[in-house]
Amino acid sequence: MRKALVFIVLLCIGAKYGIDYLFSDGFQKYGDTTKKPWTCRANIVIGEFLTVMSHYKSAGQYFRKTVERCPDTPMAEAAAFEYAKALESQGLRRDAVDTYDRYFEKYPTTKRGKLAEKSAAMLRIS
Repeated sequence: MRKALVFIVLLCIGAKYGIDYLFSDGFQKYGDTTKKPWTCRANIVIGEFLTVMSHYKSAGQYFRKTVERCPDTPMAEAAAFEYAKALESQGLRRDAVDTYDRYFEKYPTTKRGKLAEKSAAMLRIS
């Protein structure tokens, strides 16, 4: 019983410090230096978590960082669209339209490309 309790405590401490590190500037510096794809995946997960928590500005920063770090990957394509949505959710309509337009120019044949085109059009008329 004692070993199980110690294991649970250590697991909780490890999880807390691991999560804190993923949200830190140190992790972003590591990702920018190494350009490892898993750091981009981690940023997307963090951005999605922050979006669910309605922290759109912070989420947008993680999505933007993913696009910068892993520009020619499927992760960048997803992150670029999510970045535009984060801008829209913040009420930054002009920036969102510009970002949706750039997204559509780069990925016109994807499902998200069509959504980006429609989203930009909706924002222009509303």
